[in-house]
Amino acid sequence: TYLGATPRLGQGKPEEALPLADEATKGEGTLPPDLPPVRAEALVRLGKIPEAEQAYRTILASNPKDRRSLAGLGALELRQGKFAEAKQHYSEAQALAPQDPRVRLGLAAATASLGNLKEAIKILEGVDARARSVGVLVALGSYYLRDNRPSEAISVLSPVVAQLPQYGRARLLLATAYLGSG
Repeated sequence: TYLGATPRLGQGKPEEALPLADEATKGEGTLPPDLPPVRAEALVRLGKIPEAEQAYRTILASNPKDRRSLAGLGALELRQGKFAEAKQHYSEAQALAPQDPRVRLGLAAATASLGNLKEAIKILEGVDARARSVGVLVALGSYYLRDNRPSEAISVLSPVVAQLPQYGRARLLLATAYLGSG
């Protein structure tokens, strides 16, 4: 049953993943280390935020270096406007996985929300170019615009819009950057 939970979550089927993860946790013996975070992520996707937060905290109580749970808790805190707590958890996750672009994206969002835009930009500029997802590029372009750096925003947003012309947010940011470039 455990083996089915992770793929179902990856397929966007948290309503199927959660019962499988719950059933596997009732079994005897040692749990695979990624099962509890999979369960917590399924709870998040189902909108069961208090239960997900408790699940992440329970995992971290027994394994304070669980990167997925640190990042998951950081994401919940970011959504709740608890930016300092989110930054702390994302920072701990980044120490465990320094090049993980998703962790850096969350850390940058928390940092920018705390008012340190230049630090947020540095965090995203530190993502290896080959690992820069569309989300990283759009966030970086947005931060460049907020920091009054339209030419840098154009350089990161142009390729996104060229590849995904239907992506409205990227197009809007790129148009704003062109308007701001004089």
